[in-house]
Amino acid sequence: DSLAESFIEKDEKVLEEEDIAVKTKTITPEKMDLEEAIMRMEMLGHSFFIYVDNENDEIAVVYRRNDGKYGLIETER
Repeated sequence: DSLAESFIEKDEKVLEEEDIAVKTKTITPEKMDLEEAIMRMEMLGHSFFIYVDNENDEIAVVYRRNDGKYGLIETER
């Protein structure tokens, strides 16, 4: 067995639910425009920010993409 094969075998193990550490946080999204959401995300040093879009009253998520640009996920009820 090569070293690479031993790593592959370890990766194939199924994780049990108790093996996955999950931190839960509850937020109350504030109403704002996209520009303010980006500013707050940057000020906090986060890679995403959840808010209520003031144009359509829906929850939205702005995030920093791997290419350094921003992405936006819009929701609808």
